[in-house]
Amino acid sequence: MLETGRTHPLADIIDTVLADPTSGSGWCLYSGPGMTPGEYLVDEYPEVGDDDTETYPPAVRERGLDYFLSGQMCEDVILNLDHQGAPLDEELCARALRFYSERDTFLPVEPVPHLRTLSRIVGRVGEYPAITDAHVSPVVRLRVRKLLGRETADTLVALQGRELSPDIRIDLAGWTDTPYRLVAVSGTGDTWAVRTTDGHVVFRDGADAAVDLRIGVEDFLRVADLWGQCGDADTGEFLRAVAPLLPVPVEQWTWPCRL
Repeated sequence: MLETGRTHPLADIIDTVLADPTSGSGWCLYSGPGMTPGEYLVDEYPEVGDDDTETYPPAVRERGLDYFLSGQMCEDVILNLDHQGAPLDEELCARALRFYSERDTFLPVEPVPHLRTLSRIVGRVGEYPAITDAHVSPVVRLRVRKLLGRETADTLVALQGRELSPDIRIDLAGWTDTPYRLVAVSGTGDTWAVRTTDGHVVFRDGADAAVDLRIGVEDFLRVADLWGQCGDADTGEFLRAVAPLLPVPVEQWTWPCRL
């Protein structure tokens, strides 16, 4: 929640919009001389008098600021960038907000493969093809939460039966009390499972030995989503984007889908 009458960095505004896409109905963004770049004053809407004159909130008047955008417009711009597949970094969002304020239209961008947070992946769940039944029993749900924690477990459950990429479909049907708990499968019989001893995701190609990906389930989901954005033709872009997550140099890391 953004506190009105205060200055907020754009990063906080972006996070608020993503967490609650309907939060912008009660505030506006104000800006002007003396404001730190990348920050906006968040305050209430101007009051409109009988003669159509606008009276800005006290904090806005005291600092000599001007109206920039309504909260709803700000939401629309940020969510439009997300819908276009753009990374929601502060520089791009600031440029898109300025573009909208000047032209009353959205900034067109080229989709850029990028690592999404779990909350953004869940927010786009309807865009992933549903291949199998999404039902997860309460018992399995509790077991997954016990091992992985609430956020990661609930993300898996929300994605049950859906393809994050043509190679990876989330499947908790094989979640059993063994050292390896199945989390995803492919159409050709490949499997991804979490190893309970260290939380790493491992890959198994048919009867071959398990390959340790050296990342946990949360990062596996983000990487699988990224692979779906990139496709087979963009392996280089995929590796550049995934590098910050890896515990080893990307050249030493194995992603089975590209073998």
